[in-house]
Amino acid sequence: MEQYSFKYLLNILSQNIQALTYTQITLLDLLDKDGYKRFINCYNEFIAKMIERGYTKDFDESVANELNGIWSAIYGICQHIIAEAMDLIYDDTSEILKTLCGTLTREMTPKEAENCSFSLRFLSKPECCKKILSWENTE
Repeated sequence: MEQYSFKYLLNILSQNIQALTYTQITLLDLLDKDGYKRFINCYNEFIAKMIERGYTKDFDESVANELNGIWSAIYGICQHIIAEAMDLIYDDTSEILKTLCGTLTREMTPKEAENCSFSLRFLSKPECCKKILSWENTE
């Protein structure tokens, strides 16, 4: 029951993020600094950590068949949230760039490569490229 509740909450978060994306409202437009810090801590602790640990063969073998489907769906929702929400969650691209540069300088695990692909997709958006170029020119 708890896993289904968790999936339901992630679906709600995913839909809200999609709505914010369409309206181009960032989390910093809605939250004060403390609220944003609480959100980003929870985001990193649950959503990002779920992708980091991943849906692996070991996990697959450790749960009953009925839970396989729910955890596979939860993992998919977490991937969707990360892919859709980077521009809403991270107002400052420098954190993403630093993490990406650190990861690219060493041999990556498959999960790290997956995380890099999310960052690269986000950073390749035209509006993000403009932001990065103007940031570099002001340094």
